[in-house]
Amino acid sequence: MLITTAVDVDVDSIIKIAHQYRNELGYVHPVALHEHIAKGTVHVCKEDGRIVGFVDFHARRDGWQTVYHLATDKEFVGQSVGRQLLYSVPCPMRLKVTTDNETANRFYANAGMRLVATELGRKRPLNVYELRILGIFCMGNGPGVTFPTVARLSGMAYGTRSSETARAWPYMLDIDWKQFNDGKLTWPDYMAMVNEYRPVQAMCVDYESPEQLPQLKQQVDDLRAAGVMRIMVCPKFPGAVADIPDNCIVAISIPSGYAGFIPDLPELRSRRLHLLGGTPHKQREYTLRFQAVGGTVISFDGNSHQRAAQTGSVFASGKWLRSSVATKYDADDVVGTMVQSGKNWLSMMQATIGYRQESLF
Repeated sequence: MLITTAVDVDVDSIIKIAHQYRNELGYVHPVALHEHIAKGTVHVCKEDGRIVGFVDFHARRDGWQTVYHLATDKEFVGQSVGRQLLYSVPCPMRLKVTTDNETANRFYANAGMRLVATELGRKRPLNVYELRILGIFCMGNGPGVTFPTVARLSGMAYGTRSSETARAWPYMLDIDWKQFNDGKLTWPDYMAMVNEYRPVQAMCVDYESPEQLPQLKQQVDDLRAAGVMRIMVCPKFPGAVADIPDNCIVAISIPSGYAGFIPDLPELRSRRLHLLGGTPHKQREYTLRFQAVGGTVISFDGNSHQRAAQTGSVFASGKWLRSSVATKYDADDVVGTMVQSGKNWLSMMQATIGYRQESLF
């Protein structure tokens, strides 16, 4: 699977797919598509070079995206094409769908979007859905659990790290910085994985000192040339954020037993942010801090609910609760607990985005 920004020669293929859904999409105008392609707001999914789905959206001045059209070639329905195209649209995003389109309403709800309103349309009532933040269940190794399925049922994207075995196509590919620092992984090794998986979202090596700036710029260029749409850079020293290109996402390593570094908060003003790891509580805490200084958290990843499920704990009502589930790693009820925790985690983060708090500075 490859998701990329559309070009003009893709329009005919896009129109052919749109024609499969005349009743649902209405008329998709080629001229409008060309205009949106020029703005970079049409994405396509390719399988073996063939376009099998597209999403057409509008980037608003207030930072929101409005999804106009989303469709998958009917030969590829059920293969996660539509879900991944939806996630390729930067958050926060909003869309409308007629209330009587049961398939579409179920699809958007299952993808983690929240139904926030119902309004009158020209002909039929419309449901309004929002996805304020993208959740990514980043998990690879481990017996007995199909992690991509857990991600899908939780309304999240699926990701993995360079030191793990991907269980399906990963939307996000993280880099194991410890492995890199130990010399067990080289940048060419990581780029080979990027070129194999073709993720939407991928990392540069952690930016730990100013001397790494030439290396950082080269890595950004390498990832861009490989077709990565969302390039993340994790700053690890004071002042590092200023060196990160504006078209990259600042990846914040939330403090945990594994790692962690929080830049000076004013550095994050007007930057798009991704939260790397951490517990739900820590992610919410720092999201509020970042928003207070004008940062925009667009995505987060985590897997702490996987470990909690093994010991019989579920994340619910904003806290960890003991569950009656068995603790056997591959038990179905553990999977169910992971899914429920993931849904609750995403719901909490959705409610946190946009929450007003007095500025700390």
